[in-house]
Amino acid sequence: MYEKSEAAGSSGLRPERSSAAQEGDESPRMGAGEAQGLEPRREQAELVYYSQRDYAEVAYPSPALPGATVASGGCGVCCASMVLELLQAGKLPPPEMAAVALDCKARVTGGTDMGILGNALSVRYPVKWTLTTSMDKAISAIRYKGAVAVANVGKAGLFSDSGHYVVVAGAGSSFLPVLDPYLYPGKFDKPGRRGKVTLNGVTAYVSPEELDRDSKRYYIFEGLSRGE
Repeated sequence: MYEKSEAAGSSGLRPERSSAAQEGDESPRMGAGEAQGLEPRREQAELVYYSQRDYAEVAYPSPALPGATVASGGCGVCCASMVLELLQAGKLPPPEMAAVALDCKARVTGGTDMGILGNALSVRYPVKWTLTTSMDKAISAIRYKGAVAVANVGKAGLFSDSGHYVVVAGAGSSFLPVLDPYLYPGKFDKPGRRGKVTLNGVTAYVSPEELDRDSKRYYIFEGLSRGE
């Protein structure tokens, strides 16, 4: 249910901010017609990316792993940081998000309990969350409500060989832009992954079908307007 890193070391991929328009109208190996389906709903908003591998010095101990760090077990932390900024609900970088997760007891053996962390964030920030196993519900919320989803992946070994979290930052007509906090060179060149994911900078484009095969559940986060 939770995340587990696959390897240690620096990602070589630094935290980035880029406008959706700068992601490119055409993703590698895709035609211009298909590329129109790659654009996140937030056409004018900035995409923010955090790599957990850049936080090897940030402690994130669990009951079973007192020496753990955000780099080794904090993909949920990095996803939560990205979610807040994508929803323009606030800013809480991974070191601070890790502290919140530890304080609210969301840090568990194996990773982060996203439900507990989501509850804590909903108290502090104008966001709410729901849980579903339906890809259709997740895509509908992203497309029509401006939501962002955190997918608990690893079922089919596409984004991880074990439990892991990734952010579904938009919903195109043919592909979904996914922000994977545990990117590293050659990750999607492995057997079983090759040809299923297209990287454009730090954004991984994947079909809804491939993501759903790899996902166990989706945490849908929505921003709240004043008065809600």
